[in-house]
Amino acid sequence: SVNEEAMLVNLYKTDGMLTAKRLVYALAPDMGKATANEHVIVLARKAQSSNQSFVDVLLADNTIQQYLNEQQIRALVDPITYQGLDSELVDAVIMQVKAARKHDPVSNPAVIP
Repeated sequence: SVNEEAMLVNLYKTDGMLTAKRLVYALAPDMGKATANEHVIVLARKAQSSNQSFVDVLLADNTIQQYLNEQQIRALVDPITYQGLDSELVDAVIMQVKAARKHDPVSNPAVIP
């Protein structure tokens, strides 16, 4: 069985860095994905090297403040709300399988000449 309390403790040990890509995707429409990615990496390294929390570094950053407010930043780095792209990836795989089956004679006997 899963120890939910221990799991939560471990999630919060990451100080929100587990969700760094989520920040990149939130910033990408305004900054561009590559620029947002590089900027978030710099801020994550700054947080680690200065022993500051990732959230505090994000909140103090003028560039981030141009695009995200405090509430948005806190929500984006909260690991409890992060589900990644699981549902989108599953949907994409299902679509690929369905498309492949349309042309597969084993799955779809109607395609046999």
